[in-house]
Formats: sequence, C-alpha cells, structure tokens
Amino acid sequence: MHLSNQRNRSNENGNNPLDIRRNLRIFISKMLNFILFQIVDLLMLEINCLEFASIKVREIKHFRNYTYNDFNYFSIE
Repeated sequence: MHLSNQRNRSNENGNNPLDIRRNLRIFISKMLNFILFQIVDLLMLEINCLEFASIKVREIKHFRNYTYNDFNYFSIE
C-alpha cells in the first residue's frame, strides 16, 4: 500500500491519526492561552491591589500629620 494511502486511511476506531494530533494541538494551544490569560489576570489584580495599598499608605501618612485638635470641631477655645 502506498504511504499517502496509509496517511489518509482511518485507524480501527474511525479516527484519522492526523486529526487526533491536530485536535490535540488545538486543545493544548487553547489550554496554554487560558493559563496565560489567568496568569496575566492575576498579575493585573496584584498590581491593582498594590496601587490601592500604596494610596492607603499615603493617606495614613498624611492623616498622621494632623492632631486630635485639628478634627475636634466642637472644642471651645
């Protein structure tokens, strides 16, 4: 039997080995894309959390510059 006929012939399960390899490549590619997207998404979330935390730290440092009397509006002087 000629080699090209062997490639085009289906195996006993009715699946072409080239189709199985192609489908496996597509599946692996989609899984890698999904994993990469998840990693990027987590990194973006981490960056947003760090930015939010740095803003809060700046607010706390700014707030510490005030004394209690600066916020005691009802004090009689």
